Amino acid sequence: MKLTKTVLFDTARFNQIRNLEVHGINVPGALSPYDVPKEATIAYDDLTKDFTIYLKYLTQDEPTKEWKAANDMSMYLGKASGKVYRILVKGQDAAGLSNLSLRLAAGLEDLAQQSKKSRPSRLVEFLNLETTKHLLEQTPELYLVT
Repeated sequence: MKLTKTVLFDTARFNQIRNLEVHGINVPGALSPYDVPKEATIAYDDLTKDFTIYLKYLTQDEPTKEWKAANDMSMYLGKASGKVYRILVKGQDAAGLSNLSLRLAAGLEDLAQQSKKSRPSRLVEFLNLETTKHLLEQTPELYLVT
């Protein structure tokens, strides 16, 4: 049986200018409404034990690439923007979903730090990853799909 749930995010607070440190330099940056997820649809499959988060933005027309956060966790990022469109965790027992936010946050933090170091000119990508991490951490109802 596949259980699904959709959660809307309050995204207005993420459109503010923030200072970021990139290679020791403070740089102001802000996200447009197109770069902040507006909602998440969560799917949990009882048979495969797969937990998937689909993040929706104002536009959804970008091909994605897979980034392996762990053996059982993949994040699908926009090829051009680096936005997180989908997170898949394979073989996740329903009882462990409440602790999943910590693993997702760690995976997103790792990806954000890699992005910041390897592609400092991509501030929007970094801000999207940080915002997505914050939204997933601050929305515990995402993990109550059972």
